[in-house]
Amino acid sequence: MIRLIPAAALLLCAWLSPFSDEVSSGNREYGNKNWSAAMEHYKKAREHARDDKDRALIDFNLGDVEYAQGNYEKAVEYYTSSARQGDREIAKRSYFNMGNAYLKNGKKREAAESWVKALEIDPEYAKARKNLEYLQKQNDQDKKNNDKNDGKGNSGSGDKSGKGEMTPEQAARIFESMKNRPVRKKKGDRGGR
Repeated sequence: MIRLIPAAALLLCAWLSPFSDEVSSGNREYGNKNWSAAMEHYKKAREHARDDKDRALIDFNLGDVEYAQGNYEKAVEYYTSSARQGDREIAKRSYFNMGNAYLKNGKKREAAESWVKALEIDPEYAKARKNLEYLQKQNDQDKKNNDKNDGKGNSGSGDKSGKGEMTPEQAARIFESMKNRPVRKKKGDRGGR
């Protein structure tokens, strides 16, 4: 009987995890769209992170909270930190979300580069491929609109080399590499979070 007490105490200690508890609470608050409470729980969880993978997960979650609030630049900072922690699965998802945040800020080139980084980790990552295809279509439409406007005698230069803009050459290079492997959504695939 006395030998069972230390074993039970060890089992109880393993079961009680401030890190997991705070992450679960943060996830619950995130699901309820209570961003400030989610942020606080994730920050508390970071204090109890055991390793780089735990810290990567927390930075990823903090990035999601900032993204949900429209703080895209801050979200990119967290996603960048998360991607550098060394866990490939979290890094892939961080680069994907980073691309989304860049696109929300109108930085198409950085968005494409982030999605390409996600594809370098996992070449079969359908979400990143779909977003690149979307960006390709958007760039094609922008090019058509610019060509129409140039034909009407508008004085716009059509220069896409500004910060965050993707030149046609850059877009062509990225999308040429994808030509033979387009992404198609599978019937019934909801692409959950």
